[in-house]
Amino acid sequence: MIRTLKNLEHQAKLEGERAKQAHDFEYEVENRLTARLKAMISDLRKSWEEEETSRIRQTEEKLRSNYNIVLEHMEAQLRMALQLQEDADEKWLEELDHRNKKQLESIRMFEEKCRKLYETRLIDYAEKTSSQIASYEDKLLEVNYCLGKSLWIISLFVILPLRLVASLHQKKINLKAD
Repeated sequence: MIRTLKNLEHQAKLEGERAKQAHDFEYEVENRLTARLKAMISDLRKSWEEEETSRIRQTEEKLRSNYNIVLEHMEAQLRMALQLQEDADEKWLEELDHRNKKQLESIRMFEEKCRKLYETRLIDYAEKTSSQIASYEDKLLEVNYCLGKSLWIISLFVILPLRLVASLHQKKINLKAD
């Protein structure tokens, strides 16, 4: 019995050691598997982060590219609009200059026409006035001859200033005509 007990005790010790070894082995396997699993998860996370970073970078590049294309198109449209506006401004200035020249020419022609009209009217007026003065002088001379020398002095004071005014008026007309 003692032997049996000793055998049993020995078997229990052996089984305890085996259980302990099995437990230690399981614990070590479990730790290794946990470490391996953690390493795999860590690698997966790194891989996912790298993929996510790559996707974000690609998305940003696509967005920048699209934005740059949109900006280039808008800049091209702006340049075309500015060029069209510049062309329209140039055309408008040319038309305005042409109109101004036409109006200036019309005004000059009108001025020349008015000048000629008023000069002819002034000359006609001067001629009529001169003829009227000459007629008046002739009448005065006739009256003077009739009335004698006393009236001759009076006619001298009237006729001489009238002739002087007529000659000055004629000189003024001649100067304007030149």
